[in-house]
Amino acid sequence: MMGFHFTHIARIMAKTASQSPVSSVIAEIKTMSTQAKDIREKMSALNLEIAALRDAPVSLEDFRKYLLLWIEHKGKAYADKCFLHSVLADTDSFSALNKRPFSELESTAGSRMFWPFPRSSELNLCNEPMLNALCFFMPELVFEKLLLAMQEHYGQRWGNADAMPIEQRVARLEVLNREVSKLRPDLNAIESEISKISGLIADASY
Repeated sequence: MMGFHFTHIARIMAKTASQSPVSSVIAEIKTMSTQAKDIREKMSALNLEIAALRDAPVSLEDFRKYLLLWIEHKGKAYADKCFLHSVLADTDSFSALNKRPFSELESTAGSRMFWPFPRSSELNLCNEPMLNALCFFMPELVFEKLLLAMQEHYGQRWGNADAMPIEQRVARLEVLNREVSKLRPDLNAIESEISKISGLIADASY
């Protein structure tokens, strides 16, 4: 840790009792205060860069990632609500798929007698937004079509061509956050030491 330790300052005061221990300690406080100020300025610069990276928009190319995540979410919402949670549950009008006998499956599959999803699930496109269903059944096609449309309509106007790529941005943010985390304990230690030394001065003034 930068600066004098508490016990070291105490020894200085005891050794220089016949001189001016308070002035010596005040000088040390000024030195440590300068060190603390330097650390705060470094942390402030790092935090400003972190904020700038977090607040900066992304390119259309990098927006692909978030479009894919959105499509995945829409598809999962459709699947969860419509049928995937109920195919293994017996009801008055539905036999769980994992309990149906082989003979029944063989004789009914492919006919109007076979229905693999509970009626209560209402597996109908009209009961859920069409886009949600498409995001479940054909997410790749939805992604390709939407991205193509966005490129055609907004490609020239999207801008942000010089924006830092998100992979590089994430890596840089990790570095900056580590640097801030390393500086914080040093700042806390110096401020704690200044507080202790100030207490010694106050005690010596009585």
